[in-house]
Amino acid sequence: TARGVVTGPRVLFVTPVPPETAFGGGARSTSALVRLLRREPVGADVEVFPLASRTPRWPHRMRRALAALRSLGSRLPSKSLFHLPVGSRRRLSAVVARGRHDLVLLDGGDVFLLARRLPSRLPVLGVAHNDESALFEAQTRDLRRLPVLGRLVAHDLRKLRRAEGEGLGALDGLLCVSRDDEEVLARRAPGIETLALPTTFEEARPAPEARREIGRPLELGFLAKYSWWPNVDAVNWLIDRVLPEVPEGAVRVRLYGPGGERFAGRHPAILVRGLV
Repeated sequence: TARGVVTGPRVLFVTPVPPETAFGGGARSTSALVRLLRREPVGADVEVFPLASRTPRWPHRMRRALAALRSLGSRLPSKSLFHLPVGSRRRLSAVVARGRHDLVLLDGGDVFLLARRLPSRLPVLGVAHNDESALFEAQTRDLRRLPVLGRLVAHDLRKLRRAEGEGLGALDGLLCVSRDDEEVLARRAPGIETLALPTTFEEARPAPEARREIGRPLELGFLAKYSWWPNVDAVNWLIDRVLPEVPEGAVRVRLYGPGGERFAGRHPAILVRGLV
């Protein structure tokens, strides 16, 4: 309290990248959660602490390669090291040492392991956007079949599973975007309190258009971030498996979102609209 006025909790929100600089569902979910914390009835004083710089020095692929190289000599997996640039843990320790916070939130399973480095006096909650080890297992399925590189990737996956388990065990609670992930992660960390909190949206909805007669071509819209591999797989499946079976001119698919240009010219029914 300050002069008898009750103030909200002081929350340190540790996130891999500044949410205002990122596109996609993860950034949207993070921004929405920060807004909810700042609003009543919580009314928290939220300090967002990005582990990465707002203006990274190296391109994304180079940072991924650097994380993989760092992981060869570390017990940490490359996915975690990708989100923990050199010096980030030292900066986090300095912020925590000021002793101003009542609660810490760790945004994403790749950084849950930081909970073990925080003072025991601080309650720590994790925010799970995905089942990270299952995601990495699916992403690297083809790579793990290769002779030499496959063994390295498989070892990295084992390190990720171990780090994820240790991180979950050090948390005091877990917020999940997906109820399915909540059930899976709760089984890996028996006794942890969990809450499924889907992403919220506050933008005003446009007025609904008058219902129109559905004709041909059937107009479909696909809204996604097309650098995210499950979305790429989905559009490839649509182009390679579905559209060839549909009569010419029967359907038209508009792709909305960053990176859709990679599908330009792949099929006459695909129209790329870009970021809106």
